[in-house]
Amino acid sequence: MFDSTVLSQKLAQIQKDRKIAGMTVAVTDKERVIYLEAFGVDSMDRPNVPAGVDSVFRIASVTKMFTGTLIMKLRELGKLDINAPVKTYLPWLRLSKSAATAQLTTRHLLTHTGGFWGDGALGSKEGTRDESGIEQTLRTLLPWCRLDNLPEDNVHTYSNIGFALLGQIAAAVSGMSYSQAVETYLLKPLGMDCSTYDYYIASTYPYSRPHLRGEDGTLRVLHDLRRGSLYTASGGLYSNAEDLCKMARMFLRDGLSDKGEQIITKESLEEMQGKHAPRTNGDYYGYAKVIHPLGDRYIYGHGGSNLPYNTGVYYDYKTGLGVVVLMNTEAADLRVGIPKMIFEM
Repeated sequence: MFDSTVLSQKLAQIQKDRKIAGMTVAVTDKERVIYLEAFGVDSMDRPNVPAGVDSVFRIASVTKMFTGTLIMKLRELGKLDINAPVKTYLPWLRLSKSAATAQLTTRHLLTHTGGFWGDGALGSKEGTRDESGIEQTLRTLLPWCRLDNLPEDNVHTYSNIGFALLGQIAAAVSGMSYSQAVETYLLKPLGMDCSTYDYYIASTYPYSRPHLRGEDGTLRVLHDLRRGSLYTASGGLYSNAEDLCKMARMFLRDGLSDKGEQIITKESLEEMQGKHAPRTNGDYYGYAKVIHPLGDRYIYGHGGSNLPYNTGVYYDYKTGLGVVVLMNTEAADLRVGIPKMIFEM
């Protein structure tokens, strides 16, 4: 088990050396948070006010774990088949290749093997401010989106497009918006009361501002936020460290919440953690989870980058720990680097 004093010293040095404006790190075991510290500030506009441990960050692609877990929950409820064509649930789907339209399944979307090249035609487009416009945005853009492979090729190419489609599938089969479905099936049962997809709600909590780092290392607040709805299901959730520990504990407890409610079954969780898609850097992608080798085992979770926010939530069955890392300044390698360091202490 790690020494909290030593860990705080290491993290304080990392925050200073890497010129990160603000960083929160939490560690949980299966029962409770056992370490929670904030370093730096939430805003360089208020440099004398220390960062708070309860500050909310945009967690970027860590959101994908919530989307993937929601899809598995909806499957358990009999609302969808992940091997069925996406057109079963989204009849309007039309991709740039007719074969891809016919082949594409929810399973392909969960593993980033749908054939999409990056974000393709989506680029920097973010759609409307609310979720009601996502379908029309996708209807317009997807027929022009570049496809480098067909789904049947099973080639992993990380893309936010697939998760935008997963959000639309969840909405179609649940009878509510994607964000409402996540709130109903995940956030409320887990007691994640400070987590939301609505920026205007998130901003009512203590909020960690995004920061840019100049070439000379000077940090300044980025007074601009991406709030379009197109990336809601791939990177739109706002949360804090303590709330995210509740998600990590659920995974460590084979799908059980703090109150003993079965959020998803152990079988669904194990399926999510399968090595479904090899990646070029030696790790794997499961269903909305990245699977990293660490010594004699694998750790599971997801990192996020919505520049300049960098985030990570990972858990390790060997140590029985989950780690949350939230940063308001770009430092991509630390998203999994800090969890690995803690798991090996």
